[in-house]
Amino acid sequence: MAILRLPALGRQIVDVDEIYEYLKERGIYYDRWEADAEFARTADSEAVLQAYRSEVSALISQGFSQVDVMSVNELTPDLDALDDQFAREHTHEDFEIRFFVEGEGVFFLNPGEGESLIELRCVAGDLISLPRGLKHWFEMGDVRHFRCIRFFSHDKGWIPHYTGSDLNLKYRKQSSE
Repeated sequence: MAILRLPALGRQIVDVDEIYEYLKERGIYYDRWEADAEFARTADSEAVLQAYRSEVSALISQGFSQVDVMSVNELTPDLDALDDQFAREHTHEDFEIRFFVEGEGVFFLNPGEGESLIELRCVAGDLISLPRGLKHWFEMGDVRHFRCIRFFSHDKGWIPHYTGSDLNLKYRKQSSE
């Protein structure tokens, strides 16, 4: 299950309903999905999409025309460069929707003035939808392994607009002290 942390407030939320409500108040959608069918860990992308057919179809009907499955692990070429791309604060012109099929990762959400930085650890079964323009970054963590279903409303895929902020570096330094 997901864990939501508010480091500046010293608060942690683990209850799914509380996480849902906290994020919803900030325009961020969170949900939990269960597979329609079982599939092997070695299953290809098509089998993964089939296992979540009803949920995937529901999002496609809302205008998300591009869907893919992204797998990242220790064998992924240029893993450090990929990690660096994700771990710099950025925004998108499109929603960023990720459903974690396996593994885990942490989204750092920067809602802006007057709001605390949100740290959301997602694990298998978690769906997160970030609205257009939300400042955020993503870290793979120590495990550096996840597989997720990604949704796009265009055929360009994942396009970050980096903010130039070093908040992610400051946050890493503060959390390691």
